[in-house]
Amino acid sequence: MRITQNMMSNLFVRNIQKQTEAMLQRQEQLTTQKRINRPSDDPGGMARVLDGRSTLAAIDQYVENIKQGKSRLEITETTLEQVDDLVQQALKLAEANSDEEITPEQRALAAEKVKGIYDHVIHVRRLPDRHGALHPGC
Repeated sequence: MRITQNMMSNLFVRNIQKQTEAMLQRQEQLTTQKRINRPSDDPGGMARVLDGRSTLAAIDQYVENIKQGKSRLEITETTLEQVDDLVQQALKLAEANSDEEITPEQRALAAEKVKGIYDHVIHVRRLPDRHGALHPGC
């Protein structure tokens, strides 16, 4: 096969174009300080980048879930402490008004106080946090 001047010039131009493309790609990498600027630069590397991003997003979601869980536990603990205090008050009222010497009027008044404590327990139980009622439907 005979190599003509036209074939040599075409080869020369193609090589210059390849070198120019490679130089532009290196300039872009230097400018952006990223080795992969588009998926076609390195498909395997881009897959690893995307996998890393999704892993980081999952970790961020786990952290947010843990924060919400802690917050919910703190609210539940506070609510349970309040309910425990209210139940102790009702128990003391019941014990104080269980003697035979207590008049029916005093027992009715104590029953009214216990009913008020009960209503307060129901109110505390239904207090919403930022995610909704603590124990809805009660």
